[in-house]
Amino acid sequence: MLDSLEFGGGERARFNASRFAAPRSWAWAEGGRGVRHVYDAYYDKNGKAFFSVNWQVNLPKDGQDDKPIWNHRVRLQVESPTLEMDSTLNDLKWDAIQAIQNLDVEKTLVDAGFGYDAKGLRTSEKSVRQNKTTTVFYVVLNEKQANLEPDEKLKTVHTAVGSKVDEIVKRFAKRLESRFQLK
Repeated sequence: MLDSLEFGGGERARFNASRFAAPRSWAWAEGGRGVRHVYDAYYDKNGKAFFSVNWQVNLPKDGQDDKPIWNHRVRLQVESPTLEMDSTLNDLKWDAIQAIQNLDVEKTLVDAGFGYDAKGLRTSEKSVRQNKTTTVFYVVLNEKQANLEPDEKLKTVHTAVGSKVDEIVKRFAKRLESRFQLK
């Protein structure tokens, strides 16, 4: 059974707004567990530690034109500090990304009525090491799915493929517990 999703909004992002979601078991930070703790740590100027696997949809900021592609994509992202900021968490991010890429997520998504796209993503080791956020793949939505509200899109995708990703996150639970001293 999948844990329920916690939702948050990406109002501090530079280029666009977003909605994101993850089960509490996928989101770890120095300040505690859950998406809000990770979001606050991500933008903390003092470099708080964090690790997260989450679903995200982009949204336009006030006064910004909507981009139709945003309506048709949900990202699976893995986040941690850069290698320079925290090599332990960045190593964990690299390991998690490789494990997720080795899943047969595409077949699961297609069988559930979604599309899959991983073309052009920056998932090389160099990119993962230099960036806080790595998009591992996009879930491509059909027209009906694209018309759902953002939180419903995230729930729908998580219901379809979240259990596969959850298997991976559980593999790293002991390393996360050790790093954050949280259960």
